[in-house]
Amino acid sequence: MMINISITEPQALNPELDDSIEFVEILRLLGEETRLKYFVITTPEHFVEVMHYARRLLNEHFHYDLINHICRNADGDIQNVYKVLAEYIETKIDTHLSSGLVINDDFALAHEINDDRTPVNAAMMLFSDENWIPNKVVDYAA
Repeated sequence: MMINISITEPQALNPELDDSIEFVEILRLLGEETRLKYFVITTPEHFVEVMHYARRLLNEHFHYDLINHICRNADGDIQNVYKVLAEYIETKIDTHLSSGLVINDDFALAHEINDDRTPVNAAMMLFSDENWIPNKVVDYAA
């Protein structure tokens, strides 16, 4: 079986912003077409931009009933919910953090960054809090 991969030219995530993060879109053909946006994050501002983009993707895909279904099937373990969220978002974006990237506590607090390991993790935490997922997991487990 042959794999065909192509990469686009860099594009700005938010073209209306002067300093928007750029990404390349990776197109992979292996049976079915897969498109993935790849970001290299070098500044805290770009971290936040990708975090909010990932959160938006989560909001577009996971509607109220689906969130409840996932929480009900989590068996009282929030990690099971995070696994479902991560499996989805990893089909849409991939990120690489620059080794010199530092996000100080004041910046993180001001931008609601609850997990500075990756913007995807931060987006999942923010999405979970906004949708009361930790509470729902506990309620459904009771």
